[in-house]
Amino acid sequence: MIILIVFTSCKNTDKPIEENKLGHSLKEKVKDDIFKILINGVVKSDDIFEVFYTDIDAKEGFTEAKKLKIVVKGDDSIQNIAFNLPEEVLPYNFRIDIGSNDNQKGIIIQSISIEYNNKNIIIDKDSIHIFFDINEYIDYNKIDGRVRVVEVNGRKDPFIIAKPILLKKIEIEF
Repeated sequence: MIILIVFTSCKNTDKPIEENKLGHSLKEKVKDDIFKILINGVVKSDDIFEVFYTDIDAKEGFTEAKKLKIVVKGDDSIQNIAFNLPEEVLPYNFRIDIGSNDNQKGIIIQSISIEYNNKNIIIDKDSIHIFFDINEYIDYNKIDGRVRVVEVNGRKDPFIIAKPILLKKIEIEF
């Protein structure tokens, strides 16, 4: 009887558990707790793009403390401009400042992607106006994705801000 118990409790299932370097099972999906905003497009001259975001404490609005800044090298080919928010921050709202170079020769936005926890929302150039408010300093052509910065009363401050429909989509899907 003891021998029978020993043999049945030591049974080999012949299913090895594969693990990656972090010790996670390869079948288990590892969550990526970084909220990412990726702009796919052409920026012809060197420029600076910024993302401002608010978290749960949104009453303070957009601040310098919650701003990410990327220096973009000018290039005639398509490039990805990637912003990674701090770990585990799911923004309550965000805005994308599209360049600050007064001598910019041209910006074309092909798409904007939002990624979080291995999920992805892709907004094509023809849908950007649906998911973002485009401010008065931008003349945006949804057919070809061209961004033209417009001066209003001697001022230029081109940015787009997430509309409630995009924020709700993020809340539901992420």
